[in-house]
Amino acid sequence: MEYQMSNTSKIGLYVLVVLLGGTGVIVVGLALFGTHVVQPVPLLIIGLLLLAGAWCFLREITRFSVVVDEQSLTVVRAFTSRSELLDDIAGYRSGNKNAILLELKRGGRPLTVPGSIGQRDEMVEWLREKFPDIDAQRADAVQEEVIHDERFGLTEEDRKRRLLRAWKLMAYSTLVTLFFIAWVIVYPHPFEPMMLIFLGVPLVAVWLTWYYKGLLRLYFSKTRPFPTLLVAVVVSEFAAFFALLWNYNIYSFVGRSWELVLGAAVVVAIVWAMACWTATAGEKNLFAIYGGLLLVASLYGYDAIVFANCAYDRQPAVIWRVGVKDKHVSRGRSTTYYVRTSHWGKFRIGNSVQVSSSFYRSVAEGDSINVYLHPGIWGIPWYELKTD
Repeated sequence: MEYQMSNTSKIGLYVLVVLLGGTGVIVVGLALFGTHVVQPVPLLIIGLLLLAGAWCFLREITRFSVVVDEQSLTVVRAFTSRSELLDDIAGYRSGNKNAILLELKRGGRPLTVPGSIGQRDEMVEWLREKFPDIDAQRADAVQEEVIHDERFGLTEEDRKRRLLRAWKLMAYSTLVTLFFIAWVIVYPHPFEPMMLIFLGVPLVAVWLTWYYKGLLRLYFSKTRPFPTLLVAVVVSEFAAFFALLWNYNIYSFVGRSWELVLGAAVVVAIVWAMACWTATAGEKNLFAIYGGLLLVASLYGYDAIVFANCAYDRQPAVIWRVGVKDKHVSRGRSTTYYVRTSHWGKFRIGNSVQVSSSFYRSVAEGDSINVYLHPGIWGIPWYELKTD
């Protein structure tokens, strides 16, 4: 059996070939024959790189194949070719970007069947008949581990029900994150209650992790695929981050401000690690788990510090009177409005500030507006524009 690249993937790569190749030809032409080009060498290098990229994609289209015979399976890519005996394949599992990973009996790097393969369903069906599904085996192993662990219930039925509830919590939390994304993008109001919910979700997830005694996790593990609340935690934190970015303009981060954020991150990471202590028992790569936990806790610490610093700042502000130099609208997946002010404070040539649609419509070029520079309750200065 021989499988080629799917038509959809071919079309996508052909489009890239045309775009990169066409742009490369134009850039090289400008470098060689342009009469007003000051530095042709850097331009020539860029053009040649674009042409090289187009050639690489074209080579991938023409060489790509997955060949299966009676003894081996071979994957041919643009610049590589790898073959493994069928007798050496231990099983298959899902990979990133719809790829299929073939685990080997001797260990080592799996053989990857790219997701761009044509007739992928036929390939998967053949694998099911020939090899075990490693993802299913690991899921079964998790269930067996839970069933025989008395921490999760007095009887096997109790433990099964508890595991099922954990999987449902994971599914529900994932659905909630879709709502969070829509909330931030479509209508991020009322702002403060929304932020409190976003900041509360990770705390609830940590409590559930502690309450379920390790049955729920705050990380992903390929070898032990327990239900996890990591998606809900990460999405809620990024939703909070972008909401802060769009609603509060930070003037500057001084040294003490970063100390507060880092201090909050360390405290949050320690608390979360203690809550997840039972869950991490038996895991091999603890350094990666706790390192990832620290990164997630750092984002949470930043969100919490900046939100409290700005939302509950009641101190007097310094007022700057500035002019509106221009304004513009950025349209994409969402519409964003900007007003560019004249110089003030550290902004010697003015600065472009994201504003609401109502504020954007209420001012015109040449108008005078006020900039309120607030000190922040944690000493992180922030500012906002007002018409009065």
